Parts: sequence; structure tokens; C-alpha cells
Amino acid sequence: MKINVINASLMSVLLFCQINFNKVTTEKAIFSLESPLDTPSTNNRDAQFIGGDNAYSTFLAGNLHYPTDAIRQGIQGKVFVRFLIEKDGSIPKDCIKIAKSVHQLLDNESLRIVKIFPNWTPALKNGKPIAQYKEVPVKFKITK
Repeated sequence: MKINVINASLMSVLLFCQINFNKVTTEKAIFSLESPLDTPSTNNRDAQFIGGDNAYSTFLAGNLHYPTDAIRQGIQGKVFVRFLIEKDGSIPKDCIKIAKSVHQLLDNESLRIVKIFPNWTPALKNGKPIAQYKEVPVKFKITK
């Protein structure tokens, strides 16, 4: 009787170890399959302003107009605008919204600037263009 109890305990310990070993092996295999080194970066990427961050900053600097009334009232801050970038890189005007407001004057200018954005490079998933929502900050700061 004692032998059967010991054998049953030993069997459950071995079974537990084997199950845990299989979990570790499986997790290791999944981890290696998802490694960024295994997937070329061109297969998946977020939508991008054509020309990158420098071109984005240049576009804002050349087109953004700080509302005079906002300057007079000392209104400043960072407005976040959320918008959809279609598979072809276009931005539908009805898919542009304020995600984080500062003041109506700054919100309106932020919406105006996003509405005149040129087409973006669309997001890719598995190498194919997809529609993607993007959120960008538009910063307003009064300098003296």
C-alpha cells in the first residue's frame, strides 16, 4: 500500500514537471517566432508623415498659425488630434477629431492644420497597406 502511494506521488510529480517543461518549451518557441529579427521591419509599420519627423515639424512650422486672440489671452498648451489614415494614405475630413482639448481657439487651429495634411505613407500589416488611426500633438507655446 505504501509503495502505491509513493508511486502515485512520484507519477504526479513527474507529470507536473513534464507539463511545466512543455510550457517553457512552448513559450520559448513562441518567443523566438515573434522576435523582431525574424520579421523584416517593412512587413509591419505604423503610418508615417512622408519625409518623417523633420518633414512633419517643417510642415507645422510653415502652416500653423497661433490664433492672435489666444496669444492675447495667454492660452497655450498641447492639443492632441486623432485622425484616420486610409490604405491609400489619405485622411478623410470627417475622421478628424480632437482627442485632448486645450481651448476652442487652439482646437480649431489644430483641426485646420490636420485637414490640410498631405497624404501619409499608410500603415502596413504583413506587407499590405491598412487603415490606421493616428494621434498627433500640436503644441502652442507663447515665447517672450
